[in-house]
Amino acid sequence: MLKTIAHELYGWVPASFPASGSIEQGVRSLAATTPRIGFTFRRSGVVSGRVLPHRVVLRRARLSANPFSPEFRGRFVVQAGRVVLDGRFALNPFVRAFMTLWFTFHGLAALVGVAAGAALSPQIWPGVLAGLAYALGVVAFAYLGLLLLRFSKSLVRGDPEFIARHIREALEEAAA
Repeated sequence: MLKTIAHELYGWVPASFPASGSIEQGVRSLAATTPRIGFTFRRSGVVSGRVLPHRVVLRRARLSANPFSPEFRGRFVVQAGRVVLDGRFALNPFVRAFMTLWFTFHGLAALVGVAAGAALSPQIWPGVLAGLAYALGVVAFAYLGLLLLRFSKSLVRGDPEFIARHIREALEEAAA
């Protein structure tokens, strides 16, 4: 289960997009077709974000927000004499931090429940069993968080390709 949680939270997909011209041209062309975050209210199906030479953050805007939707984070670099937008698709860092705290809290609560049951009971085994029953409930609640994470990510499965298409089209327009 820990491997599954780690993969769902910290997994990422690398992405690299070639751009013709200079870094400034790539930034200008991508920024021209990408509205800033916050200006896309009620505009579904638009890629919004922030485009700077050293930092590009893009996500797909939707009518209903999904914090588990992947976002592209990268930067413009020069590789082998060519300008490339290099980055990765992953969960938002704040969402990863929140879910890490969520699973950590539930893991610690389960351990404390078993230890408290054993320590507070006059006989050790009935206390351990009571603590295990409590821990089972806590682990079930943590598993509910994992199911919510997987379900929410399944709703936005096509977002990386949508964002990648937006980036390719914007960088190709700069070449034309």
